[in-house]
Amino acid sequence: MKKTIKLIIAVILILMAGIVLISLAGKPASDGSDCDKEYSLYTANLDGSEMKPVITNSYQQMSHARVSLDKKWITFTRFNNIGKDGCASEAPSNYDIVRKQYIGTEIMLMRIDGSGLRALVPSKKGRAAANSYWTPDGKGLVYIYNDGKKSRINHIIFDGNMEIKSETEIPLPDYIQAADPQWGKDSSGNDWIVFPAHNTQTNTRGLWWVKPDGSSLEQLTWPELQDNDPKISPDGSKVAFMRKVKEGFHWHSMILDLETREETDISAGYFPEDILAGVDAMPEWSSDGELLIFWHIYISKQRQETSLHTIRPDGSGRKKIPLPEGNVYGIVAFFPDEGSDDDTRIIFFAHKNKD
Repeated sequence: MKKTIKLIIAVILILMAGIVLISLAGKPASDGSDCDKEYSLYTANLDGSEMKPVITNSYQQMSHARVSLDKKWITFTRFNNIGKDGCASEAPSNYDIVRKQYIGTEIMLMRIDGSGLRALVPSKKGRAAANSYWTPDGKGLVYIYNDGKKSRINHIIFDGNMEIKSETEIPLPDYIQAADPQWGKDSSGNDWIVFPAHNTQTNTRGLWWVKPDGSSLEQLTWPELQDNDPKISPDGSKVAFMRKVKEGFHWHSMILDLETREETDISAGYFPEDILAGVDAMPEWSSDGELLIFWHIYISKQRQETSLHTIRPDGSGRKKIPLPEGNVYGIVAFFPDEGSDDDTRIIFFAHKNKD
């Protein structure tokens, strides 16, 4: 029981990947050969069928996988710092949690069949690259780049061979420490990048959005604690995100109406007050806007669970996706342009003990 709780709590630390971006304390303790975990990215249908691994790694955690608009490519974040447990993961033993930074992640790119794997933005000492997201035209990515001094949003444009044609930084004020960007369109078809940020002037951690040229920067939310991982809806009218509702590991999925600026807590009423940790994390929209899919974490004295769920934007119709027991699941996204039927495909990470 204690081992299970420690495993799940370690996985929860992935949630901090947005505002708390990445740094290693010490040198790698091994070559990964003694890691007792197996890390994978999986695809499955929304009804839980056809679950299969796209890529498996014996010691490196992989997360934030997203499929390109043409469904030929996958981008994801890969961890490289090997801890005392022999695993390159976001466990406390592998990363400097005290300083709230992490270094050693990289942006990966591969074909949908698992071939052609390469580091698009390689790991580099003193630098973090994480949480990539496809642009609406399918021709590039935005991601977070942290050099230990500043956390900013970079924009990659590909050429016809999926090589980097250009890379630019989205211009933001120095007091904005950005994270977890998503490039979407508002209801009028205008391009926006929505992201959480630490405002170092006010010491607040709300959501912002900005046009790709750096103009029209605007704060969208003012949480008491912290907001993370925003995603603009397909029709451009709403933003889904996760909010820290109280200290500890307690996060709810939220919806912000961009016209009225009203907020709806779609996790409200689901978590009892006495749980040790309750998280509805990183909600992502289906392409038709009918569903949100998210990573659910539940830890009480009676049970522990990490699972994937769907819910309607009004908070109704919540369902758990039936996947095999025994794995730790997390950070899930829909395939683009497939709607929200049972045969709609999803992509997510999972890991399990090798024994």
